[in-house]
Amino acid sequence: MKDFIIRLSNQRGGLNPEAVETLSSEIASPLYHLDYQLRHPFGIYNISLANVFASFENLLGDLDFASKQDLQSKNSDTKWSDELLRSLEKLLYALMEHMDDCDNIIKCFYPPGTKLNQEPSYKNYQSAIYNYRTHIGKVVNHLKHNQGRLRSFGMIIDSIPYLGYFVEGLSDDGSIGPAAHIHSGGATAFSYARDIRFHLFYLYFVSKQLSEAIIAIANPDKDKIAYQIGDKNTTVESILEKITQLPMVVFIDEVQKDFPLVKVEAMQNDKRFSAELKKHPHGIQTPPPRTLYVTLYKGDGVSRSFRMPYRKYK
Repeated sequence: MKDFIIRLSNQRGGLNPEAVETLSSEIASPLYHLDYQLRHPFGIYNISLANVFASFENLLGDLDFASKQDLQSKNSDTKWSDELLRSLEKLLYALMEHMDDCDNIIKCFYPPGTKLNQEPSYKNYQSAIYNYRTHIGKVVNHLKHNQGRLRSFGMIIDSIPYLGYFVEGLSDDGSIGPAAHIHSGGATAFSYARDIRFHLFYLYFVSKQLSEAIIAIANPDKDKIAYQIGDKNTTVESILEKITQLPMVVFIDEVQKDFPLVKVEAMQNDKRFSAELKKHPHGIQTPPPRTLYVTLYKGDGVSRSFRMPYRKYK
């Protein structure tokens, strides 16, 4: 099943995404990376993946600190939000760059002048990752080209804050709030509980699709090692475990969405990482009817009308 991911710590690639193992194997077919002035495909993937994992790690650290703040205090320093959103933006950009890097990796297996859009393996890969690439591209393009801004949003249940964010945009009447082409009806937000797991799932899903494309194109010999793999488990396992330990408390509309269920399980002396999209997995929670919501805005000196996620959500 393509939507189900499993990685074992005793595999050659360890808990890393599958493409690490595939790209480090011996590849007999010619490579054209020098023609495109690109690194070796394994080098491209190593640098790109390290950037994404570092961005996950920074975001998780800032989220842990932010989750301990008093969202109800009007006098509290909101520096935690600035730091958190800065780390989030870096992750989103790193993920978009990673998608471009994966495209370049596939290109390295074709000579210059090849019409990639006519190549079956490339077309299958693009089709498989289309939905995720469209999502992350929509968010990053809005941030880059429409002066979009990330805004912190949270809900408080039994004095415990559960944080998320939304991408700011303008409505037809000029009011500022969640961008309607990103957030349903311009009235919703993304919880970190779901969103971080969502991006982690697709990091591994895209890697699986990339690996399958390379195998179809070049048939690498996984029994022959061309390059040694650096960190197979230590840092990766730490990041994966932190993400699996995030609370499974999501915003009200997200309970209807597929939930990216990720797990790290002990198996004798090894670890098993699994990820899949599930409907209503056991343990997922949504806010009760009487929940306090908090939004942090920054003005622009002109705008006077601001919209809050879920204010009119039904």
